[in-house]
This record gives sequence, structure tokens and C-alpha cells, in this order.
Amino acid sequence: MPESNPRRPRRGAPAYMVADIVLVLVSAAASKSEKGRKADDAVFRSVNRGLRGLRPIFWVVTQGGWFGSVILWCAICLAKGRRRLALDILGAALLSWVLSQGGKELVALERPWERLDGTHRIGGVPWGSSYPSGHPAVSFAVAGVLEADSEVPRRLKKLARAWASGVAISRMVVGAHYPLDVIGGAALGDLAALIWVAAAPEGTAAENPPGETTIMGR
Repeated sequence: MPESNPRRPRRGAPAYMVADIVLVLVSAAASKSEKGRKADDAVFRSVNRGLRGLRPIFWVVTQGGWFGSVILWCAICLAKGRRRLALDILGAALLSWVLSQGGKELVALERPWERLDGTHRIGGVPWGSSYPSGHPAVSFAVAGVLEADSEVPRRLKKLARAWASGVAISRMVVGAHYPLDVIGGAALGDLAALIWVAAAPEGTAAENPPGETTIMGR
């Protein structure tokens, strides 16, 4: 017989959605205010300069934080027969990307190197304005989808959250984003995952016949 679908909305999901929306609105407003920008600049300089010795490592992390990690997760899911989970990861990631690009158009904040002298930047020039950061949006969307799957062990859910946090920090280390950018991006990514899990069609639940090892083990 088909197994029950392992995807479950997060307990208290509506409250988390409201919290994410509030965090996005507050961080966006702060990024445009005088006091908010002063604090943002101070934290950015501290991270960008203080962790410059680890910049090559964070550069690798920041590259994996975009759709590279999404492709990897989807490939693992498909290899293990978890088609539904692969689709959920891809769908939430794309939704987070759309939300973040829309935010960039609305807020239109210049990048750190465009206004702060002494910014240490590596890599090419990112597309679009600064707020919000798309990399953590995608990474936290993936982590949110994994959080909603009952067959994913807690240790891997924590690993996904830790990776997403590392991606957020990396965007400041490589000089691409301010702290409020990554906070807003992380909130958008979590919101995208919550929306996707709550609204996407259930599809088939017969992905793993009884006795078959799941993507993360039983």
C-alpha cells in the first residue's frame, strides 16, 4: 500500500509566516533609514574586514548557496526515488528567487562597494540591487522544505539550517550584501518554504514502498 505523504506544514506555520513578513518589512524599512544604515554599515565592515582571511572558504560557500545546492539536493532526491521532495525543493527555491528579485526592484538599495570605501569584494558584479539577498533566500527555502519532511532526520535539518546561515554570512564576507540584506533574504526564503508546503498540491504519496530506504534513511 502507498505510504502517507511525509510532507507536513510546520506547526504554527501561520505565526511563522506573519513573523517572516514582519521581519522583511522591518529590515527593508531599516535598510533605507539613516539610523538603520549606520548600524548596517558598522556590522558589515566588522564582518567584511574581520573575516577577510577566510574569504576563499566563504567564496566556495556563497557559490553553493545559490542554485548549485538546489541541483544537488534534487539530484539526491531523484536518485532515492523522492520525486515529490525534489519538486518541493525546486518549487520553493524558485519562489524564493522570484520574491527576492521583486524585493530588489522595490527597495533599490545600492551595493556595499558602491557607497562604502574600503569594502573587500571578490568575484564578479552581482546582478540587481542589494536588498534582499537572493542567496540566503534560496538556501533558507531549501532548509524550510526539508524541515517539513518527516523522513528527513533532524541532524540533516540542522545541517541545512547551518549551511543556510553560513551562506548568509558569506554574502557579507565577499562584499556583496549588508546584514539587513541577508536577514531579509533569509526571512523571504523561510516564507517561500512555508507558502509552498501549505499551498502546493500533495501529488502522489507512493514514492517509497514499504521497506525501501528513503532519501535520508529510516
